[in-house]
Order: sequence, then structure tokens, then C-alpha cells
Amino acid sequence: MRTYRDEAVVLRTWKLGEADRIISLFTRGHGKVRAVAKGIRRTGSKFGARLEPFGHVDVQLAEGRGSLETIIQVESLHPPMLGADYERFCAAQVLVEAADRLVSEDSVPSLTQYRLLLGGLLALGRGELPMTAVVDSYLLRGLASAGWAAMTDACVSCGTPEQLRWFSPQLGGAVCPTCRPPAGGRPGHRWIVAQPGPRGGVGLCHLASRSFLEVPALPQDELRQERVHAPVFLFATQTKANVQARARAFGAMAKSSATGPRSFPFRTQCRSAP
Repeated sequence: MRTYRDEAVVLRTWKLGEADRIISLFTRGHGKVRAVAKGIRRTGSKFGARLEPFGHVDVQLAEGRGSLETIIQVESLHPPMLGADYERFCAAQVLVEAADRLVSEDSVPSLTQYRLLLGGLLALGRGELPMTAVVDSYLLRGLASAGWAAMTDACVSCGTPEQLRWFSPQLGGAVCPTCRPPAGGRPGHRWIVAQPGPRGGVGLCHLASRSFLEVPALPQDELRQERVHAPVFLFATQTKANVQARARAFGAMAKSSATGPRSFPFRTQCRSAP
């Protein structure tokens, strides 16, 4: 039985049988891995509380016959420090769930996503940074690393780098006054300052590009998270909806290739296309 060792972040756990748990790990060198921790729910378990969600661990795994590995040994590198603060615990849950969605394939290394998740969880655990700034910075940078970057250095419509004071989640980036649609035209259309302005605007471009350690260097009047937090979440939700729609479309196309043209849902549009 082949064994290997790796660093990992604990994403979530499930009960298995009477005394075991399935542990979902995001490892540094092997991507997402699911493993069984045998006897972890017993009082005298050798694992103790080292495999709780949000923990950073050094783990030794044994390859299994199926999709589940077996945890042999684990050492805590950074124990989770979020249990006493409910709001930061919920923020960490957002980071973990986002990482689980952004890295969809198991056993595929993604070092950038791993470092972003670990840095965000450690920043939340230290409690020195604004909680919403950490979450927003992680979402913007994590989406960018996965291929869905928000455009913050130029207008998403015309490309001008001047007067970028608004951000449109629907358009996926900053917009200038000329390209800005009416703010009240559609439900959920939110506008925030994308770059620092003369009146202390929100530096959204800094959250999307700077590391967690550089966030406190921004002036506090540029971190008005009540104006940033909701639009960033709306942008992430919009991106998730687009990804799911594309996945359904590709699934329909794959089905059509297997069963014939009758099952292709867009055949009418394709026939009418030039």
C-alpha cells in the first residue's frame, strides 16, 4: 500500500459509520483529496482535534483502492482559531466553499488556489484585518486565478483607464461615467467606486491585486466594506451562475453527440445561423 505525505487544509468532514469520518482535504501537491480517518470519533483517538475544518495540517496518507484514501498520521501546523468568533467562522466557511467550487477536479494540484485559501484562513485567524476585506480579496483573486477575473484597471466597455469610479457585477468590471448604465434600471445592479477617488473611494482594484498582508496599508477611508462587500458577492454569484449554465450547455451538447441531432436543444438556432 503506497503512502505519501503532504500539507493540507481541512475543508469539511462527514460522519462514517460509528467511529470514523471522511475528511475532505485541499493538499498542496495533490489537489483535493478525500480520506478516511478511522476511529477519529472515539474518545481516545490518536488524531484528536487536528482534523477540524479550517485547520492547516501535515498529513500522511495511504492510497486506497477507490476514491478514498486513508489517513495514517497527522500533525497540526496551524490549528483553527475561529471557533470563538461566529462571524469569522462564517467568513472562513465562505472561503472554504469557494475553494471547493473553484477547484472542481480531485487529485489535480492547484498551488495558487491552495496558497490563496491558506493565506485567507490565516488572516482570518489572526483577526488583525477587516473580515470583509479578507473575504472580498480572496473571492476576487480566487476567481481571477480560476479564469474569471474582474476588470478593475480599465473600463470593461470602452477600455479607458480614466475615471473608473463604478463597478458593475453584471458586466464583470469597472466602468467609466460614459459607459455606466442607469443605476436603477435593473434589480441587483450595484455601483461602487472601483478606484480611490478624491472623496475617499473604495480601492477595489487594490483588494483584487494586493496580498492579505498589504490590505491594512490602505487608508481606512478606502476600505468602506459596506459599499464593496455586496457587489463582490454579487459578482461571484453571477460568475457561479454563468459557469453552471455553461456546464449544462456542454452536457446537452455531449448528450446530443451520443443520441443524435434530435436531442440537441439549440438545433433551431443553429439551422437559422448563417
